[in-house]
Amino acid sequence: MIDTSNLERNLYLTSKLIDMDTHMVIAVNMYDELEKKGDRFDYVSLARMIGVPIIPTIGKTGFGIDSLLKKIIEVYEAKNR
Repeated sequence: MIDTSNLERNLYLTSKLIDMDTHMVIAVNMYDELEKKGDRFDYVSLARMIGVPIIPTIGKTGFGIDSLLKKIIEVYEAKNR
């Protein structure tokens, strides 16, 4: 999980996990805070570029949690085929 308060640093650390060929799903938490600041994050394009699913979430409201759990199961099952 990465949060939008320090997106650049969190994405750098995530890139290290990608380099290790780790199967993962990235949850971008506090997505509402990013939008409140007027910032944009094209997570769909980034997910395509790096080959890792990215799901925006908002922990306070539960937004995106169902999608995140479904994607985690999907990635886990694909890994174990």
